[in-house]
Amino acid sequence: MNDDIDDRLKSAKTQLRRFNKLRTRLDRAQATLREQRRKCRQHEKTLAEEKADVDQWSGQGLTTLFYSLLGTKEQRLEKERQQFLAAKLKHEQSSRSLQTAERDVQTLQDQIDEVQDAADRYEQSLAEKHQRLTASDHPDGALLHELDDQLTERQSDRSELCEALDAGEVAQKSLRRVQEELRAAEGWGTWDMMGGGTLSTWAKHSRIDAARDHASTAQLQLHRFQQELADTNRQLTVSLDAIDGFSAFADYFFDGLIADWMVQSQLQQASEACSKVMADVESALAQCRQALAETDQAIKDLDAKRTQMIENAAWGH
Repeated sequence: MNDDIDDRLKSAKTQLRRFNKLRTRLDRAQATLREQRRKCRQHEKTLAEEKADVDQWSGQGLTTLFYSLLGTKEQRLEKERQQFLAAKLKHEQSSRSLQTAERDVQTLQDQIDEVQDAADRYEQSLAEKHQRLTASDHPDGALLHELDDQLTERQSDRSELCEALDAGEVAQKSLRRVQEELRAAEGWGTWDMMGGGTLSTWAKHSRIDAARDHASTAQLQLHRFQQELADTNRQLTVSLDAIDGFSAFADYFFDGLIADWMVQSQLQQASEACSKVMADVESALAQCRQALAETDQAIKDLDAKRTQMIENAAWGH
């Protein structure tokens, strides 16, 4: 019974390897097919143009009449015929190449269809042997349990990191909008100080209002990012000062603008505060990405180790 599952697992692995090889070959064949179709269309276009030239020089138009009077019409017509023949040969060759490429793709697709369920059969056989090993007193059973626990933990880590990345990227997007509005307000403020009039004053105030709205949204998103970062504290070493700074961002921002929101220096200070928080967020995001890459590699390594252990586990007789 146990020998039977080993045989099925080996057979499924062989078929899976064949499936992956065929998929790689099919990808290359499809790329070749796309290129052959492009060449065939180009040669078809060139052939039509050369045929039109031959027809033109074979007719009785003003151009051909002029060259007839010069005595060079036949020379030009012969040249056009040669170019047409060359284009025809290229078109025929590209058509044959296209047909060959189409056959290659179809052949590979048919071969893939024969082993289409290879991955499913392999996973089923692997899962069945895994279940038997962990349910028995096989010496590898306990090791498999340990690997399973490690994989589960790493996958949970990955989920938390992805959630933190999503939250941070959303917050960073709102911060960029705040920064854009502040810089626009600074520009209008400079114009206002130079006597830009009512329009520049209104434009500056409008930009400040927009920045304040985005800052309110950003504060909520930064709070969520802070919570998600706290969930990933096993993977990250983000400074607590930076995290606390996220929460204080909007308070500082609002206080500065409300206290003296028409003063140009306050706009610059708010912009600098926004830049500081954006830098802190980007630093935290960079750590998240690095931790995610390391976690993905750990999952890959653990999964490979687990798979190899299952495949190589021998049954006693």
